[in-house]
Amino acid sequence: MKKYKIMSFNLRYENEFDKYSWNIRKNSVKKVIEKYSPDFIGFQEVKENQLKDLKILLENKYDFYGVFRDETDGKEMNPIFVKNNKFNLRHTNTFWLSKNITEKFNIGWDGDLARICSFGIVSDKSTNENLFVFMNTHFDHVGINARIKSSDLIINSSKLLSLAFNIPVIITGDFNTRPIDGYIDKLLNHKDFDNSFNHFKNKENTLTIHNYSDEVEGQPIDYVFTQNPIKILSSEIIRDKFDDIFTSDHYQVLVKIEI
Repeated sequence: MKKYKIMSFNLRYENEFDKYSWNIRKNSVKKVIEKYSPDFIGFQEVKENQLKDLKILLENKYDFYGVFRDETDGKEMNPIFVKNNKFNLRHTNTFWLSKNITEKFNIGWDGDLARICSFGIVSDKSTNENLFVFMNTHFDHVGINARIKSSDLIINSSKLLSLAFNIPVIITGDFNTRPIDGYIDKLLNHKDFDNSFNHFKNKENTLTIHNYSDEVEGQPIDYVFTQNPIKILSSEIIRDKFDDIFTSDHYQVLVKIEI
């Protein structure tokens, strides 16, 4: 059995009108990743320019895969990153969270924006062994039915991928849903999955979207899900600032796992 660290990180898209714009925040992003050194990162809200910066900030220590979810100016993706000194990323692909999962840029159900799930097979470089399917997603922030249906789609897709490759699944993402909302109950309560929320010690102070405040009271919308037999050893919300600069408008979720 080996132990690893996996992080879900909504980066906050590049917006020049933000109080903490990307150019102000990006060194804090570098520092938080250097400090906690996750083996795997599922990012959300990464614009094209931010992706270029991440390669430089992280000194090419991570390999990544991602696809733009839309064709708007600046574009946006939720890429998966793996430490390239220890892991390979294989069989990468993306599907759209909609009735037709292969139709690019398709908006699903009552959603406001096109949404995707990007995934790949993570393998150990030293043994060439496939470890798990790494799925990363970002649910719609408006459509309730879109979030319910996306949850069903993620569950069904994870089952198919796990069976196809005979390995378990890990899912990171911004689900735009608190546990109290009920929209992703099937995923939160699924018998085959554990999740980061289950392992938080003080569930009343597990807010993950803070909108550039120091607020902690509330529930998360960002999660890490692990499929059996992967074991969650601990789960933590990262609230670090560097030189009083936020990394994002979200806190990061860091989970230690055993495979």
